[in-house]
Amino acid sequence: MKKTRMLTALVLAGGLCLGGVGTAMADVDPSEGDAETPAQAKITKILNLPEDTETPVLTFTFKFTPVSVDDEAWDKSTASTSNMPQIVDPTAVYDGTESDDPAGGVISLPKETGDFAAGVGWPHAGVYVYDVTEFDAKVDDVAYSQAVYQVTFWVENCPVGDEAGCVNGLYVAGVGAFRTYDDEGEEVKTEEKVDPTPGGDGVTTHYSQLIFNNDYVETHDGDPEVTSDHQLTVSKTVEGDYADLSKYFAFDFTMAKPAVGVDGAPIYKAYVIEQGASGPEVVTTAANCGKAPTVITKGAYCPVDTGSVDPTTIYLKHGQAVVFVDLQTGVTYEAEEAAEVAYYASVVVVVNGGTGTTIDTDGETDTALSTGPRIVGAAANSAAFTNTRDTTSPTGVLLNNLPFIGLIVLGLAAVILVTVSRRSHNHA
Repeated sequence: MKKTRMLTALVLAGGLCLGGVGTAMADVDPSEGDAETPAQAKITKILNLPEDTETPVLTFTFKFTPVSVDDEAWDKSTASTSNMPQIVDPTAVYDGTESDDPAGGVISLPKETGDFAAGVGWPHAGVYVYDVTEFDAKVDDVAYSQAVYQVTFWVENCPVGDEAGCVNGLYVAGVGAFRTYDDEGEEVKTEEKVDPTPGGDGVTTHYSQLIFNNDYVETHDGDPEVTSDHQLTVSKTVEGDYADLSKYFAFDFTMAKPAVGVDGAPIYKAYVIEQGASGPEVVTTAANCGKAPTVITKGAYCPVDTGSVDPTTIYLKHGQAVVFVDLQTGVTYEAEEAAEVAYYASVVVVVNGGTGTTIDTDGETDTALSTGPRIVGAAANSAAFTNTRDTTSPTGVLLNNLPFIGLIVLGLAAVILVTVSRRSHNHA
């Protein structure tokens, strides 16, 4: 009954044939309404963030461009909004408090705009068609959607005596949409009908399917000699009376770009620093990189290629650290220290400003040690490696074990003393 009434009104008011309007309705999945409760329609913004990224404060705006009314193309040079009214730009606003659990390293935050079908000053009943795009506000770190949707409004005359939802004798009986270009700006070859009903169907979908996707990835470009700019720090400390403080320890770095929002295979800059009199100083040499480092204005660095199938080996001695200042939040890294004879290793790992987690080799020497895969969060990230040398005396006895050896010797001495005492007593 609803569709029949709508089509009849359109025929009377707009001069459209019944079959033509029926086909138009079949071409889309409309949000439907009646004179008491007109059709509603919203746009859904989905903001995609790499895991451990803080939600930004952002407003996304959408533009409606007239296409046609009652199958007649809208000519911007001659037409006016009196025939195709202006639709107020809907917005989706993020206040920075939105959050959700990540899936596959990505946090997806959907948010609907207001009802863009409400409050429009329709001049008469008819079929109105608009293109909808997202306004590119050119905010840093945001990849704006290039999607285009064509939205159709079916506007009916209100029946006499049933005008609760009518404005100027008209109401929106249906709103439908289909996508013509995707988020990357590629033309959609097969028509993709979408339902703009707010809240979706409440079962398989929970928001309007008129969706624009945006990626937000925090990018950085800091100074390696400024501690507050260090996004990730991997440091080396060597301990023990006989430890070689000039010895270089090998670390294999494996890094991957964030799960969303970064194209290609980035090459990240690993600066080796030491603490100088006034703070961190870049000291990267061929000894650290295993080859000549790359030199730029901020100092030399070892390049870490995320597109390589092999890890990047960086060598550190006591008091040195690798720092990164150009990572995107959401980068995954793993640092594995190679096994070294006579040294046992431990590492304290901090992720996204959290509590440090200690990993060690249970006192075993000549054993490799890895941080395991870790995500670089927006807060502090570090891995502090410590290697302790098993101390050896000139006679070859491990001094680290001397207290235990002493206890064993004392025990044996006590046994011998008791035995001798008993024999002396028996002979007596």
